[in-house]
Amino acid sequence: MMSDRDRIIERLADVATALDTRDWAGLREMFTETANGYGAAGREQVIQTVRDHLGGCGPSQHLLGNHRVHLALEGNEDRAKSLTYARVLHLGAWVSNTPV
Repeated sequence: MMSDRDRIIERLADVATALDTRDWAGLREMFTETANGYGAAGREQVIQTVRDHLGGCGPSQHLLGNHRVHLALEGNEDRAKSLTYARVLHLGAWVSNTPV
């Protein structure tokens, strides 16, 4: 059985993989309707912002590491936060659009 910490890290890897494979439907399933990120608010806006950015790129690779997961924030078992380092590679659009 996976721990809460491991499930959070696994979800982060799922997001990175969805970005690299341009799996927008999968990404949509991972985000809540109230997601925020990349300067956008709301799931659809966040995904569109990412699509717009990656649409100008060729293949990408998002490698994750140095995971820091804090569980039970403020004593609430349903809250957690994480900090994960990423090494991100974006190749030019002229490169074949296959995962790196």
